[in-house]
Amino acid sequence: VKLDFKDPEAVALSLEAVEAVGVGSFPELWLNADVLQGPGGEPSSFDADGFCRDCVAAFPGATLSLGWKVSGNELSGYTEEQVEAMLELCARHEIVGRRATFAISAFHACQNPATVRQMLAPGHTVTLWGPTNYWCDAWIAELRADFPGQIYVDTKEPDWVQTVVWRVGQFLGMLN
Repeated sequence: VKLDFKDPEAVALSLEAVEAVGVGSFPELWLNADVLQGPGGEPSSFDADGFCRDCVAAFPGATLSLGWKVSGNELSGYTEEQVEAMLELCARHEIVGRRATFAISAFHACQNPATVRQMLAPGHTVTLWGPTNYWCDAWIAELRADFPGQIYVDTKEPDWVQTVVWRVGQFLGMLN
């Protein structure tokens, strides 16, 4: 079961409801929220430390799916500073290894592949989501070969606007 939180006010009530149903009935529980600001994104409405603290306290064995708010038309990738902030967040709350998966935009991730490897190095996983194109798909295949069992993929074809933006960005030398 994956709870995908969009509103911070829903977290406490949802955690209580899951506990009332009985966590034992869920073989695997994922708790997801975009807790930090990512490429081109607005600041997150979540208190990242509060979200992690509440989720770990309620369900210590759950997987936290932590993401960044991004803009679909931003051509840059995740920065080292953004990744460091997430890794530090996990360290503060002792969220180690596979207990954290980083929900990352596949397109933004393939713009700065080194940062994705930085996320995976401590044994965490990544969940690549959103639209991709042929060069992103090739990069994802390579990443899966290099990090077996650490890459989840939930991608789709880009819409026509994304395709145009990406082709122009590639033509101008702004994309990998």
